[in-house]
Amino acid sequence: MFQWVLPACVSLFCAPSEGRGDGLSTQSTGPKTMGAQQRFPFLPLIAGLLFTLSAHAQVNYDLEVEVVQDTVLYDGFAGTDMNVPAGFRRYRLYAVIPDNAEIMLGVAADAGANPAIPAFGYDAGCGCFEFSSPLFAPTGYNSGAAINAGFYAISPELQYDTWWTTHVAESTPGTNVIEPPGTFPVGFNACSDEVIQGGLLVTNADPIHATVNNDRALIGQITTCEAFSFRVCVAFQSGLDVITSCTDGFVEINDLCAPMIDPQFSVLEDIQCFGDSATVQVLPNNAGDAFNATVEYSLFEVSGANPVLVGQQVGNPTFSGIPDGDYYVALVDTAQTVAFSTNTCRDTTAVFTFVAPDEIGLTATLTQDNLCGTDDIATICHEVTGGSGGLTTTASNALGLTLSPDADGCFGPLQCFGGDGAYTITTTDASGCMADTTITISCPEALFLDFSSTEVSCTGYSDATFTATAAGGTGTVVFEVPEVAVMIDFEGSVEYDQADLPSGTYTFTLTDENGCTLSDVLEIEEPDGLAVTYAVTDVACAGDCNGLLLANIDGGALPYVISVTDFDGMDANPGQLCPGDYIHTTQDGNLCEVVDTLSIQGPDTINFTFSVSNVPCSGADNGQICLDSLTGGTGPLTPQLVPLPTGSVNGLCFDVPAGTYDVLVQDSVGCTSAFFPAVIEEPANIEILPFITPISCTGAGDGILVVNAVGGSGDLELISPFVFPTLPDTLFNLGGDSLTLVVADTLGCIDSVVVAIPEPDPVDVEVLGTVFPGCGGDCTGGIEVAVSGGTGALTLYQGTISDSTSVVVSNLVNLCADTYVLYLSDEEQCLDSTTVTIEEPDPLLFDITIQNVTCTGMNDGVAIIGTVGGSGETAWEFVGEDVDVLNLFEGEYSVAAADTAGCTADSTFTVAADIVTDMVVEIFTSPVTCWQTSDGTATAAVAGGQQPIQYEWSDAGGQTTATAIGLSEDVYSVTVTDDIGCTLGFLATVEPTEDCLFIADALTPNADGINDRWVVGGLEFFPQSEVEVFNRWGQLMFRSKPGTTWWDGTFNGALLPASDYYYVITVFPGAQPITGTVTLKY
Repeated sequence: MFQWVLPACVSLFCAPSEGRGDGLSTQSTGPKTMGAQQRFPFLPLIAGLLFTLSAHAQVNYDLEVEVVQDTVLYDGFAGTDMNVPAGFRRYRLYAVIPDNAEIMLGVAADAGANPAIPAFGYDAGCGCFEFSSPLFAPTGYNSGAAINAGFYAISPELQYDTWWTTHVAESTPGTNVIEPPGTFPVGFNACSDEVIQGGLLVTNADPIHATVNNDRALIGQITTCEAFSFRVCVAFQSGLDVITSCTDGFVEINDLCAPMIDPQFSVLEDIQCFGDSATVQVLPNNAGDAFNATVEYSLFEVSGANPVLVGQQVGNPTFSGIPDGDYYVALVDTAQTVAFSTNTCRDTTAVFTFVAPDEIGLTATLTQDNLCGTDDIATICHEVTGGSGGLTTTASNALGLTLSPDADGCFGPLQCFGGDGAYTITTTDASGCMADTTITISCPEALFLDFSSTEVSCTGYSDATFTATAAGGTGTVVFEVPEVAVMIDFEGSVEYDQADLPSGTYTFTLTDENGCTLSDVLEIEEPDGLAVTYAVTDVACAGDCNGLLLANIDGGALPYVISVTDFDGMDANPGQLCPGDYIHTTQDGNLCEVVDTLSIQGPDTINFTFSVSNVPCSGADNGQICLDSLTGGTGPLTPQLVPLPTGSVNGLCFDVPAGTYDVLVQDSVGCTSAFFPAVIEEPANIEILPFITPISCTGAGDGILVVNAVGGSGDLELISPFVFPTLPDTLFNLGGDSLTLVVADTLGCIDSVVVAIPEPDPVDVEVLGTVFPGCGGDCTGGIEVAVSGGTGALTLYQGTISDSTSVVVSNLVNLCADTYVLYLSDEEQCLDSTTVTIEEPDPLLFDITIQNVTCTGMNDGVAIIGTVGGSGETAWEFVGEDVDVLNLFEGEYSVAAADTAGCTADSTFTVAADIVTDMVVEIFTSPVTCWQTSDGTATAAVAGGQQPIQYEWSDAGGQTTATAIGLSEDVYSVTVTDDIGCTLGFLATVEPTEDCLFIADALTPNADGINDRWVVGGLEFFPQSEVEVFNRWGQLMFRSKPGTTWWDGTFNGALLPASDYYYVITVFPGAQPITGTVTLKY
């Protein structure tokens, strides 16, 4: 067999193969071993010793040959005696030495004596270079010396000779047999003749074979112009054995330079306009070839005698951006260039030319520009040359407005849009080539003038103002207002404010450097005069603010705004004025004001003094409020209290209980003084504060009472039932009695309260009943208890108080047999306890003795099963299946038992095999050949076990051989038993054959049970099948989809007449229909 050693590469030259150090691209044979093998002792050989090829010990076809193309002679080679033609390539053949070989002996052929070692030679379709010289006539030349550099000085072309590394002489006419001294005979054609028999065994002293590099040795050379093939065998020595390895027939070597020969080019993009560039792509001459990815493409411009390199790239045959000129592309395979300089595949394209048209020359001039912002007089004129064909010129702006020139080539008048005066002048020739230029006309900003003003506020005032804003124009702009002697020079914009103006006419004027002007006039006016009269109403009561001030207004401008303030500048309500002086201001819509000072009159304020005496004891009504020194107001004055007192009135004094009162005086017209608060106090009510610590547990007598009191006057003391001069105080060791406590203050006020010392009910836990488990080992017991008494929350404990677990009363269930101690504790650690015993019967248990089966698959296992414990009689059984305890198979079994009390037990035991069989069984089946046939087979292939082996199949015949035959499609079981009884069981499936259909050709629907119905057998495997039956006139009589429905010879329920009917069967959509006839008979 032959293969290229070119990892991931199919071109002529690639990166060096892994493991090689010479950088050469190679093709090599791969292993394919075949043929007979022999062994014979090998005697040591010396240089020059010949041998008979039939003596080789081993022959195989795994010879690996690396073929290296190392030279491409594009210009040929001029020798002394002969010339090598141009375009020839030199290849060298290297045999790869196997790992087990100690030395390579040489090429070999023995086609006569041992056809397994065929003749070796080349087959070159276009011939090859064969060196011939009178120096070597008439017997030819020694090929072994052909690679000796010593001969190159005489005939340098000898280095390109075609040869094998062996010696050949002519002995018998018409045959080529190796004999000493060994030369290729005259007339031997190395390109096509084969060496039929012979060979040279050499030692490693031979200069040819002594050169072994990378575990390979040179065995041949051929120089030819295109593809060739070769076949060769090579002998190797391994120890005392001679091994001959051959190629598997002729090995084909392709000409990998073919894609590089006469490359073509394709212009992808030509030059249309001046300044454009072109794109060109290099193509193989033959569309079926493909360039190697390592090809280097060089673009040259033909410029005088020396081409100029324009661009160079590897793997990319397309060049773009090419200007006008003459060019060609040179191709070189870079992979081989690296290893052998210029000795590689290469070629060039024909010269291709790109021509660019003349450049379009466009000149545009602004002949008239705009001066003022309101002008539209700009004009642009143009001239144009060059291009190809007719020329068209337009002017356009950013808004998309397009203009054509007048007869003089001018565009105008032109105007600005949005401040943009740019116009693009574009010239287009017949090829669509364009030239353009942009001219920008002036867009002077229009003069802008805006002003605002305020009017004279009041008649005769000079308080008017104006604000003027000016902008735009060209250069320096003059802003003038002659009435106020204003003249301002500005650029861009200016804002001017003028105040303190009287009414009148004002003129505004703007003038820019181009003489552009803008003027406007402002008129300022003044309003009519303002007059105010008043009406005043005074305050009736001192302290009131109900004075009224009314104003009558005439003249001025609406709206009017009125304000009233006191002399401190505080705002006042003109309808709610207090006595005093006020400033009244009236302002009209022009902010003109009239300001006057007015007075509001009122009586003196009512004044008095008063004193209070508190209530001496809590709850009495003998406190007192007395008034004195009453002055002011109008007429007689009367003292009053709010709320009205409940006690007696004595002149200016009032007897009252504790509380808060308002004290006032009223005059004769109903005016009152200010309200003054008077607070009558009383001491706090004496409140006894007992703090009780209850008795902890029933009968403990450890109650505690802490007595304290608040309120009253002065210090408080307990006067009954004990005397405690100082509070608080404490009583200890009290029982469950009631006490009456009496407390007095320093004024003799007392308070009393009855207190009781609480004593809790006794803590009590009572067992109401118990439940015992029905079966031994169960935890179904329970205790029912009742708890009561104590203080706060009660806690039930199981175990001792110091080491116990709290439980909930309702959770004393699911108990196992045991003695339980229950403690009940309240929040004061008062205790009660009880002991309860839960009893149970003995548990039900299994007693099982097992005897294993003798061997795998046997059923001679035995189990002796009994029970212990439980209540009353006991019964047991296997779970899930009927089992013979004296004939058990190996496996796991489950048993369950129950006694008369309903107690149960279960257990699992395993029966093992004393001998585990070593039988290994493989099942093979063959499917039935067609629908409803019984020719399938099933085979049980057994390895291991004790012979003989017995078989038992589950088919109808109960076959007992290793292979069951005559089987229909189904699943079958087979039992395999060896001589000691070891048994294994398996399933075998005989599959149907889906590609076979059964089509009956007749139908007799006469109800005799034979051929009464017609169906196509085998369509059940084709769910998309369809069967149609037609009569002789093409009418559809029956259809089945899928085609698994029976036809009983009827149409619409009626029997059809006897005749031939035509069926069409489609196995699946798109399949070729199957057609034929079925005959209906009666």
